[in-house]
Amino acid sequence: FDDGTHGDTNRDDGIYTNTFDDTSKEGSYMFHFRATGNSLSGSAFVREAELQHYLLPIFSPDLSEIDFVDEAADPGLQRARVTVTPKDSLNNHLGPGQAGALQIAVDHGKALGALTDNLDGTYSQLLEVPSSVASGAQLRVTMSDRTMTVDWPATATTDDLFNWLTWALIILVFLLMLYLLSTRRP
Repeated sequence: FDDGTHGDTNRDDGIYTNTFDDTSKEGSYMFHFRATGNSLSGSAFVREAELQHYLLPIFSPDLSEIDFVDEAADPGLQRARVTVTPKDSLNNHLGPGQAGALQIAVDHGKALGALTDNLDGTYSQLLEVPSSVASGAQLRVTMSDRTMTVDWPATATTDDLFNWLTWALIILVFLLMLYLLSTRRP
């Protein structure tokens, strides 16, 4: 349009404008332009052009999801399989096929193995942190220079379970001794 509407700034200036905003989905958008008219000398003309653009939505930390599943670990360690569902501002999944753009890391910990593209819009990574620092560790998910940060979840470690069982056994032995002493006859 060269009529001062549809985003066109100046009417009849030879600059044609239009907008297309139905870009809510990731993918390749192809536009075909065709212009016809008369040149200044009065000759008819036809001009055609194509423009193609691949649209990759931008990672939205606020709408993306993280799921933790505890896994067995060596004593003194916490291990979890972290599954991330990255989404854009329209709640669309970013993927599959975007594992190369996604990074998952945890403070004071390490990744065990490669990031897995689950081919359903989710990505998984096995992570491990020392139990001694797990309560203060943070998980960072970065994509497209935007980062989402969450606390490492509080979980019972094998050390915690061992300590709990040790104390339970001590208390049980103490109560048994009290019982035996109270039932003992002089």
